[in-house]
Amino acid sequence: MRLAANLTIKQTFLCIAGLFAALIAAIVVARYFQEQAVDARAGAYRQAHASYLLADEFRQSSDDLTRLARTFAVTGNPRYEQQYLEVIAMRSGEKPRPAEPHRIYWDLVLDNAVRPRGAGETKALLTAMKEAGFSEQEFAKLGQAAAKSDGLVALETRAMNAAKGLFADGSGQYTVKKERDLNLARELLHSPDYDRMKAEIMKPVDEFFGLVEARSNALLEATGTTLDRIQWIFNLLLGTLVALMLATGALIASRVIRPLAAIKTSIDGLSNGELETPIPQTGRHDEVGAVAGALLLFRDKLVQIRALEAQERAEAATRAARAEAMSRVVSDVGEVVAAAADGDFS
Repeated sequence: MRLAANLTIKQTFLCIAGLFAALIAAIVVARYFQEQAVDARAGAYRQAHASYLLADEFRQSSDDLTRLARTFAVTGNPRYEQQYLEVIAMRSGEKPRPAEPHRIYWDLVLDNAVRPRGAGETKALLTAMKEAGFSEQEFAKLGQAAAKSDGLVALETRAMNAAKGLFADGSGQYTVKKERDLNLARELLHSPDYDRMKAEIMKPVDEFFGLVEARSNALLEATGTTLDRIQWIFNLLLGTLVALMLATGALIASRVIRPLAAIKTSIDGLSNGELETPIPQTGRHDEVGAVAGALLLFRDKLVQIRALEAQERAEAATRAARAEAMSRVVSDVGEVVAAAADGDFS
């Protein structure tokens, strides 16, 4: 406020206008970054959601393989084997995955010729996961699961071939044809070894889920922190703008409105002939001070004029008194002369 008192009103309001312009520009910039942060936050949510859907698709396809292999071993129905092989082909990218693969699919396939939804993109599940931004650490967990899946696949292959009446020859190929053995197939796919190998595979998959969740939460937290910080700055700028508006109003009241009201009171007093009316704000060095100074000079001129008028009235009265005295003298002289002419010398 002391600095403002040393500036003219024009300079003060130019400074205030500059502050308003800078604040508005800062608010616009903060608003831009706020929108960017909101978009980043929304993108983080989308990425987290997409990562979860792909991870869940991986888990669901693993469970589908187990369910289809066991169902085929129990029933010997070839459509379950066909679905089993189709799941493997979809995961590897040899066949298109279902549209919206996160939704229920194989439980709704009662006839292999009738599918609940159309085909989606032909892309290996791992490729889709790489494109979605899964980390190397997360893929390492999937690699551990894949490394432990050989024994499980071999056991499923043996069981499904037994259900078809095919058995391994000496070279490990299933070329020996016999009566199909559904009991053997069921025992293999429900044995403690199968459950153990399944658990060994799913353990790194569960850890993979934990890593995906941790990464998603970290991304959401980072974007949330950035958004909160920008929101705080934005609110601070808005608060500063409101404070500047209030300060400007107070400055206008203190430096313009009240001083001009006081000067108007002085003008009213002078217009009523009250020349002793004090003139405020004459010590200021701005436009109001200039007005007050001009008014003071005007009052002083009025005082001088009134003094001159009083002096002229006094001089006029003196002249009138002298004239009246001369008139009396002349009258007296005239009377004496007239009397002398009449012979009256008394």
